[in-house]
Amino acid sequence: MGFAWRQFGIPRFLGLDLKTNVVDVRDGRSLGCENVYQNGSGKMTLRRGNEPMFATDEAGTVPNNGVGSATLAGQKYWFKFSGGDFHYSTTLTGAVTMISPSPAISTTEDIWFAVLDEKLFFVDGTNSLRFFDGTAIKDSAIYSRPTAPFTSVSGGIGPATFTYLYTVDNGLGESPGGPIDTANAQQATVRVPANTGPQTLIAGDVVRIYSRADTIAAASKLVATHTWTGANVTAGFADIGPTAIISEDQPQLYTELGVAVNKTAPVGLVGITVHAGRLVGWKDYHVHNSKVTNPHSWPDDSAQKEAFVYGFGVGDGENITVCVSFRDSLFVLKPSDAAVFGGIGPDDTGNNAYSFRRMEVNGRGCIAGKSAVVIGEEDGNYLIWLSRYGFMASDYGKPIFLGEEIESQIQGQPDNVLSLSCGYHDKKLGLYICYVGSTLSRVAWALDVRKEVGEKSDSGRVGWFKFTNITAMHLFYDTDRALFGLPSGVCLSERVTGTTTDFQDTCQEYVLTSAVNDTTDEITVTEVYATGTPIKVRSSGTVPGGLTANTTYFVINVSNTVIKLATTAALATAGTPIDITNVGTGTHSLVSGELIPNFYTTNWINHGSGLVTKKLMKPGFVFNTVAQSINMNIEAAYDYVNTFQDSIIVDISSSNPWGSNTWGYFTWGSGASADPRNIGQPRRKVKSIRYRFSVQVINQDYELLGMEQPYANIRNRGGYS
Repeated sequence: MGFAWRQFGIPRFLGLDLKTNVVDVRDGRSLGCENVYQNGSGKMTLRRGNEPMFATDEAGTVPNNGVGSATLAGQKYWFKFSGGDFHYSTTLTGAVTMISPSPAISTTEDIWFAVLDEKLFFVDGTNSLRFFDGTAIKDSAIYSRPTAPFTSVSGGIGPATFTYLYTVDNGLGESPGGPIDTANAQQATVRVPANTGPQTLIAGDVVRIYSRADTIAAASKLVATHTWTGANVTAGFADIGPTAIISEDQPQLYTELGVAVNKTAPVGLVGITVHAGRLVGWKDYHVHNSKVTNPHSWPDDSAQKEAFVYGFGVGDGENITVCVSFRDSLFVLKPSDAAVFGGIGPDDTGNNAYSFRRMEVNGRGCIAGKSAVVIGEEDGNYLIWLSRYGFMASDYGKPIFLGEEIESQIQGQPDNVLSLSCGYHDKKLGLYICYVGSTLSRVAWALDVRKEVGEKSDSGRVGWFKFTNITAMHLFYDTDRALFGLPSGVCLSERVTGTTTDFQDTCQEYVLTSAVNDTTDEITVTEVYATGTPIKVRSSGTVPGGLTANTTYFVINVSNTVIKLATTAALATAGTPIDITNVGTGTHSLVSGELIPNFYTTNWINHGSGLVTKKLMKPGFVFNTVAQSINMNIEAAYDYVNTFQDSIIVDISSSNPWGSNTWGYFTWGSGASADPRNIGQPRRKVKSIRYRFSVQVINQDYELLGMEQPYANIRNRGGYS
């Protein structure tokens, strides 16, 4: 009896995600995938690998508290916060300059930073607001109101009397007006002490002296500006000299214009961001705003209309986790609550205060501040964040759930672990990526944000992928690549060069100088390296003599715990090592590459029932025509049992596009074989089948575009296996 053979064709694996797949979407079961995503052309590809940032490493035990990049006055800087210090370089892999500020930057809290007015501002939850200006780290502190009076008043002509006062300015903003000296004649000379209380002036500070004619009751007008120098600090005076009658075109004291008093930002801000051209910070239940015209000036709640400090849920037991600028409003998120502060916020007079609207999140606020990311383009963007119960998204309205299939992966984790989560928007790949979990078990969930989400989507489905093997605790998207900060203090950057090393993860181990033997040229290691493995040597001090930092060498395997290094792969094979002349200084790191663990599966291909089963012939696979180096494992599982028991190896070499091995012969689990050229061969009978694909060799991408599966439906007469 013959069979009616049909072709089940899958020209492309489109729609691959953890919720549904075009392969039998009616089935409702989800596929598995790891370190694989669907690119813009519909092809499944490995996530990109990574490589070390900077030219040198820490000792391997200094935690990383933040990583990023910023352009200040036309110069780009790459930086990290680590060990209480600030490290920066002007190239991605360049030499590092370290700044050790006092007090030290917190090593127990996340660092939040923002760029505004050509400065990199940052807070650490403990200290005051500070900034990096390209050369140094400085406190963002405005001088307080002076308390010391004029030291002397002399001279003067004319019958009119004048009131004098002064302000001090350290370059970050003018203080409020100091003590008043009254009943002075026009053209009087006044002197300001160096110690104005509570601050002492230093070279470069500016003193401004204002005067007001008492008989006119006019506003105070600027009559003298003096820049402090070393000599002035010693002498302690500023001369007004002869002045004309105060005119209306002279600058006026800013506090008399209705402008809020300049004050330093509150100490201990937990986080900062930029909203509508100003800095916004948060701590406990309160949101603080800088002036629009001056990011160093943070009026307190005594300012006009109390428009610069806002409380949200004061006393409810939950601190604010993050503030996000989104669609011309400020979204304020707590672990169980959320609010929208509408508008751009107050101007310098306190007018134009925010409006307030509580969001209906039903307890699903943001548990991890750094998971909150705006994705997409204007008018089609979303704010995504991680709650205790899974991922949420809002387009300004009521938030919706994203990714029901992965909620179980989120809900079982405690708050102190979920709060460590951090995310970013990979604009080039179209993915929102969020790393979740403890330091030792970090998993990244990647959302394909090119697909419609929420009410705009016909299906309500979104595409999720799972990334592993990177223990990133801090993330930053740098124009075209991700930057990763690891718990060890190492910083990595995503590979985007298009080279043959794009698809490998950095494997880095640390060795002390005691592990280097400059007599035998041997290095004692804990990892196992095969002969010919490319490796780079780096150091927190100087690399061993005979080696050059960040140069690729090749391993000679002496044993599983001992290696030597050669200058070429051929010399490594020949066993000819480099002569190591000294052990170097500091802690050394050995940097190599490793295969990114990966797989993805189809959904269950289900064409059976209790009475009818499916008889399968050998599958056919479609590869990219440019593929010249492929080593892929293809496995099969049957009848809703997720055990992949049968496999073939697809091996294509550059010299033979069809491969030198007989990878085209597939043996079914029943012991029968399938061959499309001979239908008379035995076939495999199943109710359902799913395939699993994995790349087996370092630096090889997926080039599989599709598959074809010949099948025939047959009646099940007492068994289908």
